[in-house]
Amino acid sequence: MTDIFLQPAESTERESRKRLMPRPKNQLCKHALLTTAVILAGCGGNGNDILATNIVLANASAQSRCDAFIGRKVEGATVTRAALVSGSPRVPEYCSVTAKMPKELEFEVRLPTDWNRRIVFMGGGGFDGAIRSPENYTSVSPDVSARGYATIASNHGHTGGAVDPDATWALDSQMLDDYANQSVPRVLPAAKAILRERYGDALTGTKMVYEGCSGG
Repeated sequence: MTDIFLQPAESTERESRKRLMPRPKNQLCKHALLTTAVILAGCGGNGNDILATNIVLANASAQSRCDAFIGRKVEGATVTRAALVSGSPRVPEYCSVTAKMPKELEFEVRLPTDWNRRIVFMGGGGFDGAIRSPENYTSVSPDVSARGYATIASNHGHTGGAVDPDATWALDSQMLDDYANQSVPRVLPAAKAILRERYGDALTGTKMVYEGCSGG
């Protein structure tokens, strides 16, 4: 006959309670540290401490993502500058990415940290020649920056004033073509690549509009 040993009911009940007991606070603390990758002095912080930590992490992420564009080559363009611009009452925080294509075609993509999943490609006016700032350019819808739109703008292939009586840049066939009709189709693929790099799959299905004036 095989001997069968029954565990005492008291012992069984004690083991069951042990399994149901919550983890000690220090174990929960270690788990939280591993999850958030933030080194804290202990688990006694209040809600304000946690909120401040989350803000620091979010800002660090926005800064590192912006810095990652510096020197990158995308769709025939070379990124010459990338800077995270702090928010203000008028314009929320955004990453400004400036890039250049031959010969003198320059463009800027503004990437809001809090993006509304909408994009405005801003045209220029007159002879163009400069990258317009959305908050100061009256030819686009008001409050584009304040409302979280990503924006694209270019100098339309040359550097100069919107009213340029000299316009010797037009003697160069490439620069004239960029001004006339090539700057937008040349800039758009590079700008989209920058947008996709920053926002990933969130870019899929987003709406893009073009707004400009006169020669823009």
